[in-house]
Amino acid sequence: MSSFPARSTQSFLLLLSGLLSQIRSARYDTFRLINLQPSIMVLEAGYPNTTGFRKVVKVTVMIKKKEGMSDEDFINHYNNVHAQMAAPVVQRAGAISYSLTYHLQRDRKMIQDILHNEAKLLDYDAICTFVFPDYRCLAKFLYDKESAALTSDHENFMDDSQMKMMVGDEYMVIEDGQKVQH
Repeated sequence: MSSFPARSTQSFLLLLSGLLSQIRSARYDTFRLINLQPSIMVLEAGYPNTTGFRKVVKVTVMIKKKEGMSDEDFINHYNNVHAQMAAPVVQRAGAISYSLTYHLQRDRKMIQDILHNEAKLLDYDAICTFVFPDYRCLAKFLYDKESAALTSDHENFMDDSQMKMMVGDEYMVIEDGQKVQH
């Protein structure tokens, strides 16, 4: 397997910067967003000259629940209100998947018991994960007019100021119980 060359990293960052500039200037103009310059290679997922990556854009968002909200109310609102509002917007953008993972009191206690109170846990309550086929689909989701309604719902169940995000490709080691051959 070859490593990601430094020159490619520099090129990637320059292209990403150009894409972000185009997205910012497009604002909520969906027509312009869909018609971004096709010469920008960063729209494609994956890293050049590598193997084993899924060639997807995986977005992982760390979420803290709203202060004073119970775990039960947090799950109920996220699953039954927010995720249901988000699903059609995410689908329209072309997502491959959208999932929620919870890290609540029950889970924290379990892992601390297993690791004899030595676990160094993140101070977040949920992980929201989107998988898109490319950066264009991610941008379509982020700049969809209905995304504003999703953002305004955050105050009902989460602390928006604590939200953190990671975006990148996914390297597969084991899939469907089997070691992936590269």
